[in-house]
Amino acid sequence: MSPRELVASAAARLGWAEATTDWRALIARDDIDLVDVCTPGDSHAEIAIAALAAGKHVLCEKPLANSVAEARDMVAAAASARDRGQRSMAGFNYRRVPAVTLMRQMVASGRLGAIRHVRAVYLQDWIVDPAFPLVWRLQREQAGSGALGDIGSHIVDLTQYVTGQQITGVSALTSASRRSFL
Repeated sequence: MSPRELVASAAARLGWAEATTDWRALIARDDIDLVDVCTPGDSHAEIAIAALAAGKHVLCEKPLANSVAEARDMVAAAASARDRGQRSMAGFNYRRVPAVTLMRQMVASGRLGAIRHVRAVYLQDWIVDPAFPLVWRLQREQAGSGALGDIGSHIVDLTQYVTGQQITGVSALTSASRRSFL
């Protein structure tokens, strides 16, 4: 199925009144107030910046950008849009997991004492299945920063969210035979 056919099928299944695969037409519409950028990473900056310029609020998934230059352009666009009353943000959905809420409450109450070190591992192995399709997340030209920007960003966000502190240092190991640590 083509992308257009997939979108039409999803729209019919979910009862949407309409659907499009043309993001430029979408952000040009006056009846659209919010754009959720959930495309492959190599298009995030272009779409988010254009949506902000068109007066839309923007929720952008990770990785936000595929380069430092794109990220800087996005920050500048978001700052300018903020001055016009628009909001922009990244979607960190794991903050809403009940176990994360409990951890945050335990840390905030002092029950765990002062947090001085965090060791985090992202425990999902769906992508190592040899039968898993070659999706954009596995293609450098589309994914940019790869797992660190896409999945590692959740670890960074949750560490700061749960502890209420800013990360000041990072130590990491990566290899084919070991898990990565942040």
